[in-house]
Amino acid sequence: MNQPDVLDRRLARLPRSVLHAVHRQVEQATRAGRDVLQLHVGEPAFGAPAAARAALVAAVADGRTGYTNAEGLPELRERLVRRLAEADGVATVADRVIVTPGSSYALAAIAMAVCEPGDEILLPEVFWPIYMQGAVVARATVRTYSLGAGYRIEADRIRAAVSPATRLVVVNSPANPTGALADPAELAEIARWARQQDVWLIGDEAYEQFVYDGHHTALASYERDVPDRERRVFSVHTFSKGYGMTGYRMGYAAAPNDVTAATLRRVCEGTVIAPSTPVQHAALAALDDEEMPKEAHAHVRAVRDAALTAAVDEGLLEHLPPAGWYAMVDVSGTGLTSAAFADRLLAEHAVAVAPGATFVAPEAPDPGRVRVAFCGDLDATVEGMRRLRQLTAELRTERNGA
Repeated sequence: MNQPDVLDRRLARLPRSVLHAVHRQVEQATRAGRDVLQLHVGEPAFGAPAAARAALVAAVADGRTGYTNAEGLPELRERLVRRLAEADGVATVADRVIVTPGSSYALAAIAMAVCEPGDEILLPEVFWPIYMQGAVVARATVRTYSLGAGYRIEADRIRAAVSPATRLVVVNSPANPTGALADPAELAEIARWARQQDVWLIGDEAYEQFVYDGHHTALASYERDVPDRERRVFSVHTFSKGYGMTGYRMGYAAAPNDVTAATLRRVCEGTVIAPSTPVQHAALAALDDEEMPKEAHAHVRAVRDAALTAAVDEGLLEHLPPAGWYAMVDVSGTGLTSAAFADRLLAEHAVAVAPGATFVAPEAPDPGRVRVAFCGDLDATVEGMRRLRQLTAELRTERNGA
């Protein structure tokens, strides 16, 4: 067999990240001297807590830079057990907590741990593209389940989408890219159903600290009174959001029981081994800053209210996102695809957004929406949304006048 042909097929099967393509467009525009308002990426205006920065530097200066076990520093995992119990109602032990270089890797590692080639992973019909990339790396087949009104996850829709090959279901609430928040009763039913059907679940809790209307409920919290052998939820978390530690690449997963934890740990041993040791010390210090997540929440909510209210008034959003860092803005009235609109917005108004086609399956129709991030600088986000609304109005006028 011709090896280049095999690699070509492999490359064609691996999904390409359109988000990285937008990054490159922005870099090119910036190098050309343009000042681009960057609403395409969830890079917060706030940075890591001062204690985390100091702990990172101190760990390097003190020489605490050696290997750790694949699952991470024992003291960090013990502290995470306490945090999971207090903040999320998740009952676990340190041996089931695996520290990973970002939650993105945790998601892919879980897929590699529980899926055999050809097994199915179910994703919501509007999803963060890294889910699909990780699934394909694990040689699983991706299918999607439909969402209810306001992009909300509903147990009946998951049940309707499963097949005998379904091995893993991803549940993301609060959701990226929609900002949707699942109803607690639906989450409880999903957890019950998964145990009954012997299907694994991922509860992606990345935006747990950013709920504005309602409250956050961790999917794994519905298994705290369930015997270990019956648990089915992998609870995945990150330091990138509430602690602003995006480039530190620090996440963690709580496995449902000892067997799944051992399997996940072995995947990590065979791939990344463990995150950077100084970064683990930074994460441990960050957990002691109880004010940082509250301040981050207040900032993002203020940006949401200031930047997106006019879009609601003009019909580009049905309502303000109840949670998360993102909104899916309706640009279908312009007559352009989401990618064409994003290109025009960048070229003509120096605003970068992510095309909605990035967040659906390749065979799905273009959603006619673009994702905007509202976690950055308030003034820049307000101005970026003003320019987006301006272009939308211009294109609607052109279309109606044609």
